[in-house]
Amino acid sequence: MLREWPLSEGSLWWLNQVFNAKTWQDRQIDPFYEFRHDWEYVSFDDPDVETAFRAFYESVSALTTWTSRRGTLRPQLNPPGTPVEERTFSIGDGDDFPGGWKEYDRIRAEGGELAFAVFEARKDLERVGRSRRL
Repeated sequence: MLREWPLSEGSLWWLNQVFNAKTWQDRQIDPFYEFRHDWEYVSFDDPDVETAFRAFYESVSALTTWTSRRGTLRPQLNPPGTPVEERTFSIGDGDDFPGGWKEYDRIRAEGGELAFAVFEARKDLERVGRSRRL
């Protein structure tokens, strides 16, 4: 699993270095949805590894739930003919929320915290796995 989810490249690198909790494309976030589906019933015999894996899985689930709830396709970001994998989702701007920019800032911060939790949970999973020589 660690090879499929490296920290220094791919989806986790993007999440840690690029994700701004304002906009994202299908191709950037889809791997997290795929992980959530593909790894749902995976378990580990070692209880510490299982606990660390579940924390990673749950953090990915929370992030994908947030992107599903908060992200919308905006016509100004998606001209006609935009390929599906290039579609850009956005949380909008302060004018889109009843609470204005304060609510926008709160929602954006929530997305950033969820992304940070995914990255940290993945690092912890690696730490636990390596301590078990897995």
